[in-house]
Amino acid sequence: MLVQTRKAFRTGPEQVAGLCVFVGSYPFVIEGIREMQFVGPIVLGVRDRRFGSAPLVVLGCLLAALIVAAGAGASSLPSGVVAVKAAQPGTVFFTRGKVVRLAANGSRVAALTTHIANSNDRILVWTAPGSTFARINTSVNSARPSAGFESVNQLALGGGSVAWVEAAGGNYTDNSVYAAPRTGGPAKSIDFVTHGGASGNPGGDYVGQLFGQGPLLFYNSWSVCGDDFDPNDPSCPVYRQISGEKLLRISAGLRTAVMSGPGAFRLAAVGGGRLALVTTATGVVTVATPAGALVATVPAVAGDPPRAVALTATHLLVERAITIDSYNPATGALLASIPRGTPASLKLVGVNASMALLLGRHRLDLIRLSDNQRITLSLPAAALACPCPTDAKLTDAGLFYAYNVPSATAKGRIVFEPTAKLLARF
Repeated sequence: MLVQTRKAFRTGPEQVAGLCVFVGSYPFVIEGIREMQFVGPIVLGVRDRRFGSAPLVVLGCLLAALIVAAGAGASSLPSGVVAVKAAQPGTVFFTRGKVVRLAANGSRVAALTTHIANSNDRILVWTAPGSTFARINTSVNSARPSAGFESVNQLALGGGSVAWVEAAGGNYTDNSVYAAPRTGGPAKSIDFVTHGGASGNPGGDYVGQLFGQGPLLFYNSWSVCGDDFDPNDPSCPVYRQISGEKLLRISAGLRTAVMSGPGAFRLAAVGGGRLALVTTATGVVTVATPAGALVATVPAVAGDPPRAVALTATHLLVERAITIDSYNPATGALLASIPRGTPASLKLVGVNASMALLLGRHRLDLIRLSDNQRITLSLPAAALACPCPTDAKLTDAGLFYAYNVPSATAKGRIVFEPTAKLLARF
């Protein structure tokens, strides 16, 4: 059945009016070229490019019907057509570019998208499972770099902002930390450092370990002693020695140092209103408050350093070679030791109050923390035809994961499945 609606759907800076909505079940998803998502079986609209970000204009239902009849499952559409399907058991968000990285906070997910025609790499912030999203442009174009290379290599959501780390350069590498309101708007430069790159000299200043959750958004900065080291220079006495470690918080577009020294490095997770840090040299894991006060310590395991860390108010998970160890984040006491499983490519990428998430090639595993029961999720066929999922995140709201369909006009897919449905799978 075909129904025309005059109701406008607000989607961030844009609006869709006079849409054609197909009511019923269809075993296909029409792929659009706009970054839009609508709740409902299938929604079609058209945008007149002459009006920039002005309201979308009406696409006649007759044209929409012809598209569906003639091109169900097609990989392209007339210029300007948008579409989405509320897939079962989750909701799918289509993106114009390839999705290469995700960050999630509650019901929101930030996606880094690349390979967009006539555009720099772009960050989309979607509030699932609704129709609200924001678009934020970066200053890099990883597909067509103006320098030797350009990329966004870290992404985080927290404190009402989306933040990312850009890298660009050749013989030397520039790293920049940016933040923008999660609802969209201009990005603000938070930090800028330079260090050796293709020249082979690692010396210089670095930023990284960017994490966010809830109201918190943190990262590290540090310095590395290069090949100009001098045993008599206390700032750079040993080649590759790390110094000047800082733990910084991003808030209201500004950075503030919370901790300094070896104990501030390196940030490994943010969650449950706390921070988890791993001392690289020893493998000790510490839990701290946002102000830097020590909460708990997890001793090192000889010969088995942490590979990944995830944190909530009730669980501190530490991935090791063959186990995922669960600790009480308030005391550091060991709660359980869970077999990590195979293949070896599986890695811990998230945790919420009920489950842990592991990601591998063509694989997403969930572990229910109450009894350590484990399931492997069934992925869409298209996600099995690429090196996917490209990324996955787990929050209290649910699971987000991404994959790409390179031959399609709308190349990226972000799938959201709420926690209640995930738990019902066990």
